[in-house]
Amino acid sequence: MGNNITVVNPQSKELEVLVGLVRSKVSELRHDLDAGVMGAIDDVHKLGDWALELGRQLGNSESLVQSNQWLQQISALIKGDSSGVTSGQMRVRAILTLRAASSWLHEHNTPILPFSLKVQTGRPA
Repeated sequence: MGNNITVVNPQSKELEVLVGLVRSKVSELRHDLDAGVMGAIDDVHKLGDWALELGRQLGNSESLVQSNQWLQQISALIKGDSSGVTSGQMRVRAILTLRAASSWLHEHNTPILPFSLKVQTGRPA
């Protein structure tokens, strides 16, 4: 009875090989999935950056459009067309223009015109 008999089951070796292949494939898939997720996260960050930049550009464009409308209204007023300007808008434009002229005259030591350029910002009593 000193003989050790080892029974080798051919199916168990095939299963071991199959399990090894499956584990290898699962590991490979996990690695590929992790890489794909990281790539997707990077893409999301890039899209966020692009969206912020687009928002900045849209804000600049909107600002330019508003400035252009303001200049068009000033140009129309100079030409005598006041149809598109409310009284409040007219007061704002007049006050800004007078303040700018007063500041420029003061900076350039230009003699004051025969009339006063003082601007009253409050409502008359």
